[in-house]
Amino acid sequence: MGVLDNFKAAIDQIAELPEAERIDAINAIKLMLHEISPFKTEPVDCVLWVPSDEVVANDYNPNKVAPPEMRLLELSIKEDGYTQPIVAFGRNHHYEVVDGFHRNRVGKECPAIRERIRGYLPITIINS
Repeated sequence: MGVLDNFKAAIDQIAELPEAERIDAINAIKLMLHEISPFKTEPVDCVLWVPSDEVVANDYNPNKVAPPEMRLLELSIKEDGYTQPIVAFGRNHHYEVVDGFHRNRVGKECPAIRERIRGYLPITIINS
């Protein structure tokens, strides 16, 4: 049995886990792959799904978005999903938004999106 066959068997086992455990396992695999990636110095190489209550907005966001633009962002995420992760500082279940303040708000404040992404947010961490 080759490496990819072993990996496939592990994936099949992970698929059977309860959702929260499955997400944790997927994040752990992403972090392991990130460690050996030729792009490991690039934060976008590893996007994790973390519970939204572990992500806090910064208190220094200089970017103001008018309500019509906020509705457009919400519509965009509703229709296309998250096409960019939220960039954050942090570790150990506490992440502070560096970029993506409004994407963070939409994921937390829009019930339809929050439900679809199961209360998680896509983040990439800039300080490992």
